Amino acid sequence: MHWWRNGRSLLGLPLVVLAGLALPCKAWSSDHDFKVTFVVRATSFQQVGDQIVVHAEGSGTSALLGPIAITADVTQSTDSPCAQFHGVFNLAASGGTIQVISDGTVCSPPGMITGNWSVTGGTGAFAGATGSGTENGKPSYRGVDPVTDHWEGTLSY
Repeated sequence: MHWWRNGRSLLGLPLVVLAGLALPCKAWSSDHDFKVTFVVRATSFQQVGDQIVVHAEGSGTSALLGPIAITADVTQSTDSPCAQFHGVFNLAASGGTIQVISDGTVCSPPGMITGNWSVTGGTGAFAGATGSGTENGKPSYRGVDPVTDHWEGTLSY
């Protein structure tokens, strides 16, 4: 029996071809709710003019990504009672890393961190990642105290 003589096989062939064309070349996840809570400790401080540059390291957890190792470089003004900051964060999770920038304010005791974050890139499973959200947390005032931060928003990868 030949395919051109069998109407059912001939109709089935275009459906198989169309189904194959509909499959994406690379599977991308859509926006996911992303929440992460982490704790970092400063490992170095440097005063540069009227700014303080802090390097910090720590860890956190996310329902979406699981355990995360974090490094951060944060530049903060010396303004009082609230200082402006800009942070560059690297989140290492299973399968790759996510790079994030964060901008906001740190206010004096009782202490509050507020800001916005956005994903600037990623590696491995997170190559091409995007996302953004808000942050709030509790700063350290003695340098040796941990900083606790909470990010909430969306993450696509």
